[in-house]
Amino acid sequence: MESRIKSRNYYREGFLHLFIICVIAITSPAWGFPPPPSEDVPKTFLLKGKEVALNGLKNPFKEASKENIKKGGILYTQHCFFCHGDLLDGNGLFGKSFFPPPADFTRLDSILSRPQAYTFWRIMKGGKGLPVKYEPWDSAMPAWEDTLSAKDVWKIITYIYEVAGERHIKPGKQAPPSQERGEQVYMQKCAYCHGDKGKGDGPAADYSMPQPRNLTKGHIKLRSTSFGKIPTDADLLHAINLGMRGTTMPGWKHLPENDRKSLVIYIKSLSKKFKKFEKRGKTHKILKVSKQPVLTEESVARGKELFMMHCSGCHGVEGRGDGVTTQRIIDYSSNAIWPRNLSQPWTFRRG
Repeated sequence: MESRIKSRNYYREGFLHLFIICVIAITSPAWGFPPPPSEDVPKTFLLKGKEVALNGLKNPFKEASKENIKKGGILYTQHCFFCHGDLLDGNGLFGKSFFPPPADFTRLDSILSRPQAYTFWRIMKGGKGLPVKYEPWDSAMPAWEDTLSAKDVWKIITYIYEVAGERHIKPGKQAPPSQERGEQVYMQKCAYCHGDKGKGDGPAADYSMPQPRNLTKGHIKLRSTSFGKIPTDADLLHAINLGMRGTTMPGWKHLPENDRKSLVIYIKSLSKKFKKFEKRGKTHKILKVSKQPVLTEESVARGKELFMMHCSGCHGVEGRGDGVTTQRIIDYSSNAIWPRNLSQPWTFRRG
């Protein structure tokens, strides 16, 4: 009997160790397709029927001017961010659907450590263009040579190297937050979705659902003020820091603090509501949220009663986002919106 118990414990411990190893391996950034080592990178490759020497390739837009970066960012948004993400970290909307996952360009051992000519080859030829020793499933990267021109690819490369490389530059002494600095950061990071004027009409808007927020309305969904009221500075900063799960809005907490505070100042300048609020000498009335009640059968029953009265019309009787009013729900801009499926707590926007 004792030997059986020891045997069971042995197998349990062995299974636990194996499980931990698998979790670490799968969640590790290294558990993706490793870039081919230098000796496996071809010296030449065929591009639209012509043989191209990798060593002879030079980026005609290597000078990272604001115009080149912006054009590259727009092209990246239109073709790349679905997989590689707004933050270039491989966490795009489709990123979790692939194994190995899309490349994280923000890592120092990513393409940042390779010549730009290498990246040109990988974008043009994709996974299918890898050396013969690699299997087709080693990379889900499509070949873009029949979709994008060489100039467009070079502009995308300019954008990636410039923006991803910023992550590894230690910020110098920070100037106080200002509207001017906020505008600079906004144009570099936010305009691709929210548009140059903050109207939610950036190049990514056509590919986003829900639509990017129209910042000229002075409204954000989650705030500490009551319905219809403008958010506080802390609310705006909170939204910038955390983003909005279940949407294309990422969190920007990696930006320097003063840049994020500058963004708050600039975003407020996009809407007349904030100016009127200050001009009239108004102050914010913060909603008071009571403490969570003790979990009892009575509190659960009361919660269910309130849910059926006030929430089930949109979220459904079982909380699966399929209420009877679902087909008629729109936001203030008449865009269709869908209630959250409450049976999937990992999708809660601020959960």
